Amino acid sequence: MQQAFLYLFPFFFLGMWLTIAALLGYASRWFSLAKRFPDRTEIPLLRLRHQSGYMAGSVSFGGCLSLSTCQSGLRISIDRWLAPFSRSFLVPW
Repeated sequence: MQQAFLYLFPFFFLGMWLTIAALLGYASRWFSLAKRFPDRTEIPLLRLRHQSGYMAGSVSFGGCLSLSTCQSGLRISIDRWLAPFSRSFLVPW
């Protein structure tokens, strides 16, 4: 029984990680913002990494956001290993 647990635990952990990441993406409305404001290929003028912020009132992103200023707006992205389904988005000025 313990050997089965040792073999199955990584799959369980990965499944839980991906499920929680997807639920946080929906709860924070990240996916709707990424759909409304798609990212563009612009060279950032300034990039601030490891920033914190709140989205949708209650979802906290502590030290995992990257903010980039571009000519046409503000690009917001999250560390890919924390939220594999969350794409960057660029909010126009």
